[in-house]
Amino acid sequence: MTCFKFPHYFNKKVEPMMAQFWCRGTTQSRKIHWKSWSSLCKSKFHGGLDFRSMKAFNQALLAKQAWRILQAPSSLVAQLLKARYYPHSSFLDSGKGHRPSLVWNSISWGKTLLQSVLRSSVGNGTSISIYKDAWILGYGKNTLSSKASYS
Repeated sequence: MTCFKFPHYFNKKVEPMMAQFWCRGTTQSRKIHWKSWSSLCKSKFHGGLDFRSMKAFNQALLAKQAWRILQAPSSLVAQLLKARYYPHSSFLDSGKGHRPSLVWNSISWGKTLLQSVLRSSVGNGTSISIYKDAWILGYGKNTLSSKASYS
């Protein structure tokens, strides 16, 4: 799960098996599913039982690999992937490239999750762009409007 994106059909087969395990009855009685699997996968704070969605867990583990590449660009794996898939750009700006491998496709899928939660740190301000970087969670990148309205 930490190296490859599982196929969609795998998740569709495993999650019902997990649900049947937790909601099984005896041979004489029927099985009762008290809640849907998606509601059981919610956190306890939101009324679920905190079961893991296989798809979300798989993507989180692949995002962890993307984080490792981002944090250790001098590692052998990061250098190999950089030479093959993003030789002239940064890891976060990289695309899928021409004929990507299964590993790169998987890490790219994890990178999308990672990019959705990354934010820029101001520091001394020399390495950030006020126009290109996302500053506030949920708002994306800043845009300048030609008309300013003051209220």
